[in-house]
Amino acid sequence: TISVPGKEPVTVDKLATEGVEVEVPANDEVEITFTVIVKANVTVDISNKATIVGGENSETEEVKNKVEKTVSVKAKSETQTITNSNIVVVIDTSLSMSYVKCANAYYDYGFMGLGAGWKCDDKSHTGHRELTGSDGSHLYHKDETMINAAKTVTNNLIDRVNLSNDSTSIKSQIAVIQFDGNAQLVGTASKNSDKESLKANVTAMNTNSSTNMANALRSAKSKIEELSAGNDNNNIVIFLSDGEPTDNRNSVIEAASALKRVATVYSIGFGPEADTSILKDYIASDTGKYYPATSDLSSLSNVFTTIENEISGEPVLEQSENGKIKLTGVYADANHKIIIKVTDVNNEEKTPIEITQLPDTTKKIIEVIEGEDKVYYLDLTKFEAGDKISIEYFTK
Repeated sequence: TISVPGKEPVTVDKLATEGVEVEVPANDEVEITFTVIVKANVTVDISNKATIVGGENSETEEVKNKVEKTVSVKAKSETQTITNSNIVVVIDTSLSMSYVKCANAYYDYGFMGLGAGWKCDDKSHTGHRELTGSDGSHLYHKDETMINAAKTVTNNLIDRVNLSNDSTSIKSQIAVIQFDGNAQLVGTASKNSDKESLKANVTAMNTNSSTNMANALRSAKSKIEELSAGNDNNNIVIFLSDGEPTDNRNSVIEAASALKRVATVYSIGFGPEADTSILKDYIASDTGKYYPATSDLSSLSNVFTTIENEISGEPVLEQSENGKIKLTGVYADANHKIIIKVTDVNNEEKTPIEITQLPDTTKKIIEVIEGEDKVYYLDLTKFEAGDKISIEYFTK
C-alpha cells in the first residue's frame, strides 16, 4: 500500500491504473510511505524505484537492498533465573507416587494355607501393598523414586526463581500444592528468606489415598489469583501427575478450563500410567505444553528444565545479515537440543527441526565458520521465502 497524507491508502493495483495525485505547495515537503511485501528468499537483490513527475522537474530515486529475514531467537541457560512470574507447582501425592506395580506378581500358597497370598517376584522389596484389588496385577511394592524425584525437581525450581529480598517489591512468587484425596497448600515463597522453609515443606510431603484432580485445579486457580493481585507477572501453573483422576472427569475438565483462563498451564505425565488424555488434551493450555516423563529423576529433570527455560524469558527478534543469524555461544547434545519452529505462508506449523549435535552434518541448517573460535550461524537460505522462523538453543 501507498500512504499519502490526507488520502486513503492506495493499493498497488489502483496505483497502476489510476496513479496518485498530490498537490505540494512550493518549497514544501510531503512524505509518501510505501509498504512492500517481498516474496523472495533471503540474499536476493531487490530494488524499489519511484519517479515523481510534476512541474518543471522530474525526479527518479532507486533504492537497492538484499532481502533479509527477521527471526525469533531465544538463547537459554541451564542456570536460568525465572523473573516476573507467579508460579504454582501442583504435585500428585497419591499412593502410586511411592508404590510401584509389581512387574511379575506370584501367588504364594504358604505352608498348609498359612501365609498364602499374592507377592512380588522380587523378595528384596519391602512394603508390599494391595491398592486396588485381590489379584496379583494390582500388587504394589514401596518405591519412593517418583515422589523423591518430584520433590527434587520442585526444590531445584524454587532455587531458580528470582524472589525479592523483602516484601515491599515483588519480582516473582512461587507456591506448591500437593493433592491426593484432597488438595492442600504446601507453602509459598514471596521473598528469598521464604525459600528454605518452602523447600523443607516440599521434602516432608507424604503420599496418601486417591487422585482428586478437580480439587487440585481449583486450589491452583485460587492461589494464582491470590499471587497475581497487585502485579503484572506472568501466571504459570505446572501440574504433575502419574495417574488418572479418581474423581469425576467432567469436574476435572471444568476446573481445568477455569484455571486456563487465568494462567498458562504446563502438564506433566509422570510414568507409564499417567492419563495422557486428561493431562494433554484438557489440563495443559495447549498440547505443546504437555510433557511426558519416564519414572526417574533424569527424565523429570529434563522436562522441568525445558519448562523453566520456556518461562524464564522472552525471545528477541533478530534480523539476518547476508541470510544468516549468528548463534552466540550455542551448543547441542541429546539433552540440549536446538529447536527450530517454522510456520509457512498459510500459518500452518511445519514439523519442528531438532538438532542434537554440532557441527550440523545431517540437516546442514547450522553453518559453522572455522577460526580461532568456531562461530555458528542459522542459514536462512534453507527455508522458503514465506516461512516464519523461531529458534531456541542452549548457551555455554
